[in-house]
Amino acid sequence: MHYTETERHPIVIRQFGKFTIREIVPSDNDTIRKLILQARKEIDAHEEYFRDDELSNIYESYGGEKSFFMVLTFGKEVIGTIGILPLPGLEKGGCELKKFYMESSWRGFGLGMELITSCLVKADENGYQNCYLETDSILKKAGNLYEKIGFKPVPQNEYIYLPKRRYNWHSKPLQDAQQ
Repeated sequence: MHYTETERHPIVIRQFGKFTIREIVPSDNDTIRKLILQARKEIDAHEEYFRDDELSNIYESYGGEKSFFMVLTFGKEVIGTIGILPLPGLEKGGCELKKFYMESSWRGFGLGMELITSCLVKADENGYQNCYLETDSILKKAGNLYEKIGFKPVPQNEYIYLPKRRYNWHSKPLQDAQQ
């Protein structure tokens, strides 16, 4: 595992007011799983979304080299999640942004933008050159946020290089991650 801080002192990425963006600690697993499953229920996600092996232990799933997982907290309450995994089989510097979820009562306040921006900056610092994500077209607000940050749809003919899934892919170069 590349996480070096103890459970009592997680690695803090950014603090603003009563909000903290920090790396995951093992005790976050259950809270994160519940937050993600609740968000998926709210959007009436396809049943395959509920058979997600990563959810059994997020901490372990995102513990590999150049992988990381962040949570957004208000006080001690986890209200948002986001992670980065290397995207094998694409280009050497490609990563996938995954598990971006916000607790429903905290959506619409700009906190998702803070979380994604912090994640992209860290991905850039980890040496990634391009970030990819997949999203469902039903998630209009998320799609608008991704476009505002600079993600662009990946043309259909490039899908052959990306994992075969049922959603749309988007990409963003990371040299401008802080913009």
